[in-house]
Amino acid sequence: TDITIPATYQGKKVYGIKDGTSATSGAFYNNTNIRTITIKEGVENIGSYAFRDCSSLTSITVPSSVTSIGDYVFASCSSLTDITIPESVTSIGNSAFFYCSSLTNIKIPDGITSISYYAFKCCSSLTDIIIPDSVTSIGEYAFEKCSGLTSIEIPSSVTSIGKGTFFACSSLASIIIPDGVTNIGDLVFSDCSSLTDIIIPSSVTSIGNDAFYNCRSLTCISVEENNIKYKGEDGILFNKDKTTILCYPAGKIATEYVIPNSVTSIGECAFVYCRSLTNITIPSSVTSIGKKAFAYCSSLTSIIIPNGVTSIEDNAFYSCSNLTSITIPSSVTSIGNDAFYNCRSLFSITIPKSVISIGNYSFRGCSSLTSIIIPSSVKSIGKSAFYQCSKLTSVTFEDSEGWFIAWLEYDSSGIDVVLTDPAQNATYIKDVYSGKYWKKK
Repeated sequence: TDITIPATYQGKKVYGIKDGTSATSGAFYNNTNIRTITIKEGVENIGSYAFRDCSSLTSITVPSSVTSIGDYVFASCSSLTDITIPESVTSIGNSAFFYCSSLTNIKIPDGITSISYYAFKCCSSLTDIIIPDSVTSIGEYAFEKCSGLTSIEIPSSVTSIGKGTFFACSSLASIIIPDGVTNIGDLVFSDCSSLTDIIIPSSVTSIGNDAFYNCRSLTCISVEENNIKYKGEDGILFNKDKTTILCYPAGKIATEYVIPNSVTSIGECAFVYCRSLTNITIPSSVTSIGKKAFAYCSSLTSIIIPNGVTSIEDNAFYSCSNLTSITIPSSVTSIGNDAFYNCRSLFSITIPKSVISIGNYSFRGCSSLTSIIIPSSVKSIGKSAFYQCSKLTSVTFEDSEGWFIAWLEYDSSGIDVVLTDPAQNATYIKDVYSGKYWKKK
């Protein structure tokens, strides 16, 4: 079916296509018979959700009279291969081309100042896009999962790249961040598995969490010398004074790394997915290890945490599947959620007498662990902390009295348990009461 939107109807001017108020209320929502659409000169706006889920739509003619394209206008038009947006358009709504999986190229007109969030998410056939100099910001997840995109040129007018902008752009091999960008949001290049190197310009003052998460081909992060916030050394990203290591690129092939003595903090996700590293030396200067710091370091076999570190954060060693031993110092007072989740080669661990709390799922899936001693300092053990520890046969509580099982995290009472038998304790903690909260009165 071919559709024409007229400029006049029954003698009256047609100003636009009506806004939809929800996903299912667009003017032509889910009309799978429409193949082509011609909008006549004189129509000024295309309302939100207008053609959402028109899955057979292959082409559309947008006239130069149109000034705005609303939210979700072409979302899930999975057969749309090409569209020319006229220079008259000054705004493109959120998720406007979401999941237009057949769209191969698009030119954003001059006059657009920002690319809205999710604008081109899941446009998996998109190989090329031109961003004009008028654009100053790129919204959250704007190009997420554009898996065919191999390169993109960001104009010097852009000052901010939003959260997850290029998330899972798996073919993106190179990108130039222009001088003028001050903010790189969380997850911006996460899962960009083909990205090999990147240069951080001098203008950048903020890089969000997980910005380079699982960039498995990334070998070098360079930082321009006069950047006042960050420093690159041997392709590794630090803060300016090298007191925090922020990102060791996951594509590096070295098997060992010695963290510099200047470092006091290991940042969140600093070594995530560094699959080649078998040994990491942490200096005594380090007092803080961030969340997911060593997650998925699948070749890491042993590690010594220096005295001075007070907590093992959530997911710190998540799925370090070849980790056989770890030394936890007496300075540590808490073991976070999922801290050693799925460390299936970990056969022994000593919890120091300083530890007060053991988080949810902290040792879940540690299938080689056979025994463990819970020191008297421990006051709480999170749910499923030892779930799927299939070889765990002995759990000794140094202080076996005063423990109860709570159904909810904030319960102050529950089922009192006697914990004098290590074998029975193991059955309780990994099976019978695994999904409950263990607390000491």
